[in-house]
Amino acid sequence: MPCFTIYNNGKPIGIACVRGHRRKPCVYCGRPGARLCDYPVKRKSGDGTCDRALCERCTSRNGEIDYCRPHAQMAVSLLKGGESSDAS
Repeated sequence: MPCFTIYNNGKPIGIACVRGHRRKPCVYCGRPGARLCDYPVKRKSGDGTCDRALCERCTSRNGEIDYCRPHAQMAVSLLKGGESSDAS
C-alpha cells in the first residue's frame, strides 16, 4: 500500500496510504504528481503531450492547461508572438 505525505501551504500535515496506482513523483520536488504537462510535442508514435509529472505547487497553469517550467516559458513566448523549439 503506497503512502505519501499530505502538504498544506508547503507544510506537512499528515500521511495518507492508498490502495491502487501510485502517482509518479513531481519532476521538480518529488511530491506525488497530481498533474501532467499538457504542452503538445511530436513523438515517433505521433503527436502527444509532454506528460511530465507535476505536483499542485510546481505546475504552471493557464486555465485548465498545466505546463512544466520549460514549456510554460515556451507557451508565454508563443503568446507574445515568438517561435518555439520543441524541447521536451
